[in-house]
Amino acid sequence: MPCQLCKKKCGVPIDCKYCGGSFCPSCLNLTKHDCQGADIKKMKQRKELKDKLAYEPPSKCLKI
Repeated sequence: MPCQLCKKKCGVPIDCKYCGGSFCPSCLNLTKHDCQGADIKKMKQRKELKDKLAYEPPSKCLKI
């Protein structure tokens, strides 16, 4: 099957998780094939990063 962007024949095209298109490995980059789901991916990654960076100090430190 050919790539939807560059029309080159590739053995096994890779399906994009966000738009469902079939692309060769060089065209799979979301910015290269102008993916409609790029904004969704960015928002999801920002939310995950925000959750990882969230830090709440303990309310009370124990003294020994």
